[in-house]
Amino acid sequence: MGLFDEFVGGKPPSEDELRPRQPSSTIAAPSGSGPGLFQEFVGGAPSAPAPLAPSGRPVASGQPFGELRAPDPPSWTEWLKQKGQDALIGLGAEPYKARKLSEGLVGVAGITPMGSVLSAADLTYDLPRGNLGHAAFDALGAVPGVTAARRLVQGMPMRSLATVPTSDELKTAAKTGYDAVRNAPVTYAPEAMDDVANIVRTNLTRSGLNPEKAPSTFATLDRASAPRNIPPGARAVVTPDDFDTLRQTLRSGVPQTQDSLAGGLAIEHLDRYLASPPAGRVIQGAPADLDALRQNLAQARGDYHIKKLSDAVEGRLDKAEVSAQAAHSGLNIDNTTRQWLKGLITTKAGERSIAAATDAEKQAIRNTIAGDLVTNQLRRWGNRLGGGGGIGQGGIYAGGHALGQAGAHAMGLDPITAFSVGVGTGTATVGAGQAMRSAANARTTARAADIGEMMRMRSPEYRARVAAENARGGPSIDPMAMSRDAIAYALTPQVANAGKDWLDNQLVPYANR
Repeated sequence: MGLFDEFVGGKPPSEDELRPRQPSSTIAAPSGSGPGLFQEFVGGAPSAPAPLAPSGRPVASGQPFGELRAPDPPSWTEWLKQKGQDALIGLGAEPYKARKLSEGLVGVAGITPMGSVLSAADLTYDLPRGNLGHAAFDALGAVPGVTAARRLVQGMPMRSLATVPTSDELKTAAKTGYDAVRNAPVTYAPEAMDDVANIVRTNLTRSGLNPEKAPSTFATLDRASAPRNIPPGARAVVTPDDFDTLRQTLRSGVPQTQDSLAGGLAIEHLDRYLASPPAGRVIQGAPADLDALRQNLAQARGDYHIKKLSDAVEGRLDKAEVSAQAAHSGLNIDNTTRQWLKGLITTKAGERSIAAATDAEKQAIRNTIAGDLVTNQLRRWGNRLGGGGGIGQGGIYAGGHALGQAGAHAMGLDPITAFSVGVGTGTATVGAGQAMRSAANARTTARAADIGEMMRMRSPEYRARVAAENARGGPSIDPMAMSRDAIAYALTPQVANAGKDWLDNQLVPYANR
């Protein structure tokens, strides 16, 4: 009897039972006993594991592990970052800090024209490899470099920094010129005034004007040619001051009348005689004095006429602003300005007031009346969204309020919150309409003001300012062009890099970046 039989019972194992057995992948169920004893709990023996690729990832059945190949070289931007990192590590920097510092240095270079150079280099890398998304952003980043190359060949745009004179400045310049003419050391023979009166009468008659149509002008000419009382011992001469007095009298005719038209024509003949008198009519004054008189007269006449021409346009702008403020609190100044400018083209009085305008200036007036695409769209949508004020604005607000409140209610918001959303929606709708209308007003008035400035750039005063600037060194580089180039150099490559990052995050698997 065994030592522990009383505890375990039975007989000891046989030698056959103690012999080691070979392991098996499956456990056979006892014959005649059906499924294995514990199969209902463990589900049988585990299946063999799937084979693994060299990278450690499972490979589908029947698929090859792939092939080992050399990695693609980095892009030029990445190569530059790596070289910068290597250089910093060589100087003793830690690898992580060296990488960050190198990326920062390349980023700083990207806000200079070097950014466009890197984008162009990356384009040669990405395009042959079929990275079309990256190539498109590379091309965008290289655009400022094309501009820089053109600037290098053609030079920077130049712009005269001489200021354009205002209407008041032209008036002052014209007065200064006429004062110089009036005080010129030149005198004319007594017959000069009779010559002028007879020449003017003849030309006015040829133009269809007579004493009945322009009585004030003809009466002024009669007084000018009448015998004058000369003090005893004084010499009967005509001075430039006498001609200037006659000029001022002729100019005082009622505007937009036949007398005003006749007076303007009379002044033209008077100034022509003053600058180029017939032989023998100048009895005192050197040729240089007469040349100076001609120059001062031309300057004064030019500045005065350009001032009147500019005022013909800008005066309409002032009237348009007053009309708009009176009728629509200024919200309709776009339409009012166009209507007032229209009178310069469609009425005889308007056509006469801009008769001295160039074809380009008249076309600028027509373009302002018609408006460009952006201005017209802002005007149209501003009106549709209630930007014009009046009853329509109330209706637009009510509609926006109703839509906003209905949408908030559909989203399950409580009535008070839904009402508040409706108030905000209605206010935002009308606010957007007013903003669009204001933008259209600003664009129209700015273009109209540009017409007056364009006209004043033809004045002798502006030409004198440009000449003075040229004497100091000539035109300067256009600051606006420099600013645009600087912004393009700084932002475009950065936008391209941000676009590539977005493209990678959205479409490119991490393993392929």
